[in-house]
Amino acid sequence: MSIRPCLIFLFLATASAATAQAPESSPIDSLLRAGHRSVLVRDGSDPRNLSGRFLLAQVYSVRNTARTSTRALPNLAEAVSEYSAIDVQLAPLLPLSSRKLQQAPWIFLHQSQRPYSDRELKNLGRYLQGGGFVVADAGTTLGAEADISMRENISQALAHVGVQVHFKRLRRNHALYSAFFHFDAPPPIPLGAAGSGRNNIDYLIGVELAGRLVAVLSYQNLAATWANQVNAYDNARHLQFGVNLMVFGLTQQNSKTFFLQQPKADIAPTAPSYGSD
Repeated sequence: MSIRPCLIFLFLATASAATAQAPESSPIDSLLRAGHRSVLVRDGSDPRNLSGRFLLAQVYSVRNTARTSTRALPNLAEAVSEYSAIDVQLAPLLPLSSRKLQQAPWIFLHQSQRPYSDRELKNLGRYLQGGGFVVADAGTTLGAEADISMRENISQALAHVGVQVHFKRLRRNHALYSAFFHFDAPPPIPLGAAGSGRNNIDYLIGVELAGRLVAVLSYQNLAATWANQVNAYDNARHLQFGVNLMVFGLTQQNSKTFFLQQPKADIAPTAPSYGSD
């Protein structure tokens, strides 16, 4: 007769201990389980206190034989993981016409001197209108064939969703330049890299849609600089600038990323040291 109460007590104590030991679910895990594919959480007011997970897509046009360098985006993904607690999942190469494009919050377009197909343009237009963010390599010279071709592709893509495009220069006080690291301008093409010593355009061109920056055109030969295939130069600052491009695009309002800004605690967490910018 005296055994049952002991067994009941033992069961309750064991269950309570198991419950107490169960790890609490992080906000990121909870949001991912809720069905969000890309999640970023900023802890406090420090822009560098970022954690999360997102899908980075490498895309290409079937009409463009020159595709993104095989090392450019993997190197950028490694840089994001090095400087933050963001888990970057690199997707396989995707055709620009793929429906899976809509799942990626951030994409890079290699420079192209040929127009995209009608199907690709429609898909890209839906992507930009639906919260996507594009960084486009527009060559190294304003008004050159690569620049004109990229502008026409973006213009026609947004025309498919009823948007008239206005390209504008991004001023040096734009939030993109301080989204993670501090920059006064995009880093110039390093000596030894393709395109170095030509024009050294020290700004970016942007396209906004309802107040949200949806596309950035770069003239700093980012793909080749990020890839640095033969380790011919120091590309650390260029990768850091890529981190800025990524963080800004992902944390904008109405992007494809679920972005959670947690309030600053009474005692702010210590930010990790990244060395000098």
